[in-house]
Amino acid sequence: QIPDRLENGDVDEKAWSKLTNIDDILILSDLAVSKGNQAAAACVLEYLNYWAENDSFIVDNECRINGDHWEHGYDRSNFANGVLAIPYLQIRNAPKLDQDKKSEVLSWFEALYLCNRTRAEGMLMDAEKNGLGPHNQLYPALLAVATTSIVLDKIDEFNWAIAKYKQAIETISEDGTALNEVTHKKGWTLHYHTLIVNFAVHISL
Repeated sequence: QIPDRLENGDVDEKAWSKLTNIDDILILSDLAVSKGNQAAAACVLEYLNYWAENDSFIVDNECRINGDHWEHGYDRSNFANGVLAIPYLQIRNAPKLDQDKKSEVLSWFEALYLCNRTRAEGMLMDAEKNGLGPHNQLYPALLAVATTSIVLDKIDEFNWAIAKYKQAIETISEDGTALNEVTHKKGWTLHYHTLIVNFAVHISL
């Protein structure tokens, strides 16, 4: 699983260093599609099948309409786009792939799709309820719906994701800011300021 972010939003570099070989799947899928390398294609499928067997990158509490959409799903959405969907799309038409493993990978992609679709729907509901518009984490979530829809040949779902993406972009102001983001950052600034004041009062006492 992708390591959770630290409380201040930073990345745990020690935990992430264990995933340094994750680039291998990107290199191999590029090799498979550019050179027709069958061994590389088979290796990409092995990577994906291993993750599929372990239900990787699917976290139940992020996959519900009222789940923890803001926790760490941002990283997992980006992984679904760049490290999972694209490599699969590059090797899916390679001949001589193990069909049983390919079937298992596609079943896993179905679960990835459902999780990202649910996350995106939850974020859209939040944006409508709070009246502030979409949060920036909505964009990778919608893109993850789009990329996994391509993998699964879900044309209607792809069109839904792109339509919602375009609608979200239209809420961005002319100066490039989004009301939700501006409000969110102000909230954290106020929270941080309050902590500093409380700390100063405590020290003075």
